[in-house]
Amino acid sequence: MRIGISFQIPNEHGYLLSKLLSCVDTESYFWDVRSDEIYSNNLEYPISGTYTGKELLQILPKEKAYVLFAIMHAYVGEPCPLHTLEDFLQGTCEISIFIVDVTEIEVYCTQPSMLSVLSENIKEVFKVEVGEITKETCQRACWDCP
Repeated sequence: MRIGISFQIPNEHGYLLSKLLSCVDTESYFWDVRSDEIYSNNLEYPISGTYTGKELLQILPKEKAYVLFAIMHAYVGEPCPLHTLEDFLQGTCEISIFIVDVTEIEVYCTQPSMLSVLSENIKEVFKVEVGEITKETCQRACWDCP
């Protein structure tokens, strides 16, 4: 069973986070965000913290940004610690996004229908090939680090 997708984007400034989240009902989640390496207009744009969906939409960069590293977990309930794939699959987190070195992105989702929506959105918006991640092929050892 598919649990995630991976893709690569060009190494450039853009609207990565807003494009990535454009098909997600962001306000229906609590978001745990770990990122101190987002730059907009040559200024560091740290957004690490736990936010309601409405708060997250207000603090995301409105202009083009350069996302070096980010981890974003979307919870349907109270955020809880994630350390392993099993924590993710058995917890209240429905979506996990990992952005590494600007270009490498992994998106995991516990809801197969939402993962399909995310996959199609990514293909359409970013014009990229999307790789499939299954429980057997998942190589992510750490869910709280990029």
